[in-house]
Amino acid sequence: MAKSSCLRWLHGTVAYGAMAFMRRAWWNAIRVAARRLIPFLPLLGLLWHFDAIAQNANGPAVTIELQQQHFVVETDGTFVLTQEEHRLVEHERGIKLSAQQYLLYNASLETVEILEAYTQKSDDRKIMVQPDQIRTQQEVRSVNAPMFQDLLYKIIIFPEVAVGDRLYWKLVRRRHTPLFPGHFTHATYPQDVRYEEFRLVYDMPVPMSLNADNTGFRQLPSSPVDGKTRYEWAYMPKSRPRAEVGAVDYADYGDHLYVSTFQNHAEFAKAYESRAATQSVVTPAIKALVAQLLTNVESPRDKARVLYDWVRQNVRYVAVYMGPGGVVPHSAEAVLHNRYGDCKDHVVLLEAMLAAAGIESTPALTNVGTAYSLPSVPGLAVINHVMTHIPSLHLYLDSTADSVAFGFLPHQMLDKPVILAKSGQTDRVPATQPLKVETAIKIQVTEDGSATFTYQETQIGAAAEPTRSFVRNLAPAERQTFVSRLLQRESLKGTGRMDVGDLKGPSDKYQYGGTGEIENLIDLSNVAALPTWTSFSAGIRQAVWGLDSEQKRNLPFLCYANEAEESTEIELPNDRITAKLPRGIQLSTQYFDYESRYMKAGNTLLFHRRFKSKFPLAVCRSGTFEEIKPSLQAMRRDLASKVVLESQN
Repeated sequence: MAKSSCLRWLHGTVAYGAMAFMRRAWWNAIRVAARRLIPFLPLLGLLWHFDAIAQNANGPAVTIELQQQHFVVETDGTFVLTQEEHRLVEHERGIKLSAQQYLLYNASLETVEILEAYTQKSDDRKIMVQPDQIRTQQEVRSVNAPMFQDLLYKIIIFPEVAVGDRLYWKLVRRRHTPLFPGHFTHATYPQDVRYEEFRLVYDMPVPMSLNADNTGFRQLPSSPVDGKTRYEWAYMPKSRPRAEVGAVDYADYGDHLYVSTFQNHAEFAKAYESRAATQSVVTPAIKALVAQLLTNVESPRDKARVLYDWVRQNVRYVAVYMGPGGVVPHSAEAVLHNRYGDCKDHVVLLEAMLAAAGIESTPALTNVGTAYSLPSVPGLAVINHVMTHIPSLHLYLDSTADSVAFGFLPHQMLDKPVILAKSGQTDRVPATQPLKVETAIKIQVTEDGSATFTYQETQIGAAAEPTRSFVRNLAPAERQTFVSRLLQRESLKGTGRMDVGDLKGPSDKYQYGGTGEIENLIDLSNVAALPTWTSFSAGIRQAVWGLDSEQKRNLPFLCYANEAEESTEIELPNDRITAKLPRGIQLSTQYFDYESRYMKAGNTLLFHRRFKSKFPLAVCRSGTFEEIKPSLQAMRRDLASKVVLESQN
């Protein structure tokens, strides 16, 4: 199954408010579901869009009057961070955003101490946060895996918070065990709130130089302080662009400050690999398992397929860490024994199993979200995930995506920049993969306007196994209501039975469907307008609507290549019914092929649509939207067309 960012160490964790953390965790969960339900991804973008509108309606919910983060770094990579924040609650919404602050930390790497916190009322009274209002809580995911117990929340619960109040807190975070010994990295993204003053200060040992990738922050002159070099940046507040539906991650276009002592990505990869390599030892247990699995398996590709399938199907993904586990995997032997782990644990086990089969692989450091560019400064700001790369087969594999078949990737991982850990070289994941959906609907209408129908959908390529996995995991009650819910999407009322198809068939093709009855499909006693359905589920409409979900685009957006072919046959109860049919269209552009045909043969209506998007990359520039908008509008008009029926009695 998919996962949240398993290498991420939440740089700048304490800079975020409570709801910022909760929203991020919630959306990570949404991304997990999204990678199972690829066709419905545009709908998730709409939810994000509405969330952004709610946060910015009627002025700012809060104003950060002052935030300062002051790091004192040592040569071994340890540091002490002193942070304070003054926050003004300006709207009722700001109470929910601010009244509790969730500060995530790793108890094996660091300590967090709240020095002072209070609510300052509008009459200047200070209501101090009492010791029992500062709680420590285990991070929720670690409940699922006993070997992971280190991630904790320090929660500040502010008393008597009302609109017009100011909230203040100050803490000290002491990192006593660095993620990368001898190195320091940090990343900052301003919150989507109003800022008056935001400063970041880094006091670095003289031998350590600090490299920066910076947008929206002004660097102040460096100066010596207490035997260290002080680097300082001040945020220059400005209006933040609205998060458009389907846009790339804010990290690709927004304000940020990344700092790092790593000189380049190769050095960063070496630091990761130096600690991960010792964990991929081929033990007798791993060697024996591989020998058992590969009995009578000859070709390297088939061997890789068998081993990948075993890991994705037998090792549970758990997105939590222990000690320096944010960047260091557990041993392959431990992962095999426990049968769970995060992304780097999956990679280290698969690496050891492939090595036992004589196949070399390398961890590929990348991004699991919707960020598609690498900052010039190496660190864990964007690099938050690891996949497996097999150079000899030119393959990228993500075994944490347990519903994705060998040779394919979750759509979200296409076209991603990667750093190959063993060589330090940068590469890019292929931008496209085969994906086609074929649907066929057959409807028989009775004299009273009701109908019986059959529905069949065939997934070919990348979506086949995720769809099969989705159907396989449906509960019996969900299967019973599946057809009726499909009909509800079209504002139809009816019942039916689901045909789950072959749940153990080939990984690149899956066919399922259903049969059922529809109440009152058409009123044949009057002139009726019948929609030109060619699918009851995700298909051409979702592909077009997902791309055309904004009036105008100012940000780069996701634009995957895919195909769909859909047809419908509607048998009318007699040949005395006339039909006024849409004309159908045909277009072929740089980015799309689209064709629709509408016919009547005897008493049968025939609808057919064919769609292909031909985007060469997974990300389109904002200007591309203006180029494709006429095509999108033409396709939308056609998809909304209707057949006008009239009975000639």
